[in-house]
Amino acid sequence: MRGVAAIAVFSMHAGPFLAPFIADDAFLAVDLFFLISGVIIDRVYGARIANGLTTIRFFINRFARFYPLYITGTAVGCFGAFISLALGQGTLDIKNYIVVLLTSIFMLPSPTESVDSFAFPFNYATWSLFFELVINIAFVAIYRWLNPRVLITIAFLSALIFSAAAISAGTVSVGAEWDHFWAGFPRVTFSFATGVIISRININLKIVTQWSYMLALLPVILFFTNDGIYFNLFKVIILFPGLVFIALIFEPASNTDKAKPAMLLGAISYPLYVIHVPIMQFVERACTLFGINRQDYAPIGGLALGVVICVISLFLFHVDEKIQFKLKKVINTV
Repeated sequence: MRGVAAIAVFSMHAGPFLAPFIADDAFLAVDLFFLISGVIIDRVYGARIANGLTTIRFFINRFARFYPLYITGTAVGCFGAFISLALGQGTLDIKNYIVVLLTSIFMLPSPTESVDSFAFPFNYATWSLFFELVINIAFVAIYRWLNPRVLITIAFLSALIFSAAAISAGTVSVGAEWDHFWAGFPRVTFSFATGVIISRININLKIVTQWSYMLALLPVILFFTNDGIYFNLFKVIILFPGLVFIALIFEPASNTDKAKPAMLLGAISYPLYVIHVPIMQFVERACTLFGINRQDYAPIGGLALGVVICVISLFLFHVDEKIQFKLKKVINTV
């Protein structure tokens, strides 16, 4: 699901390159990411936290997991922004460029809302990684109190606040820009807490089938429907949790050829998410410089760009695997 969701996000951001094949509601993929993260973090780290894994140790593990690919995408965006600055284009002057550079290094939002509406101007898609890290730390910090009643209360209250913020903003896509940055907190809290709740449901029914991977395609329908704010909230609060719950019932058959594409999509999902925006911005700048109308080459140009980004993402996945292996050895010695 994460791989399909990441490709949908690319489709949305690459709109002019892919028209008319645009996933207008693909910003909801972020909510699916948060939801799946809640399931995975609780299942992978829950027992370890209960057995004494400290907040600091957990933070180091998660930060090390995020940072190499995060800083790669940010560095590409940083270079692109520098070119715009040198050409006298873009939204950042030299002072604000330095501010964004310093905050981005530490994976923090940049207080440059007066000149750029995005919290992470070098790579605006990475706003969700900040909230992901925040909710991860909050999870381990209050883990001992997270019984079913508390989790349901947190999910319910955050859903109310998130819904109110989305309706006020006129969109469910809140958190990326400073105008509604604060709303990213209830947004991530609802989906992550719901994922933890799903993780802790004792599912006795297991259906093993080679077709379980097809479940990953179901969110695609919801990303391309271009619905209003109320139905989008319905997707996030009701449909996505239902899809993830069903996906946990259907267990994939091992060693099947059908598993390979799904595994490949899962592998490239994170690198694709963090690298696609700065690469597209480079292409957009080149099109502007040479007077190329992107829509004249759509959707073929967009598909070609998508293939290139997927190849780069696969390469980055393998590089990151080696980096993660070395980082784990270093962390385990500390």
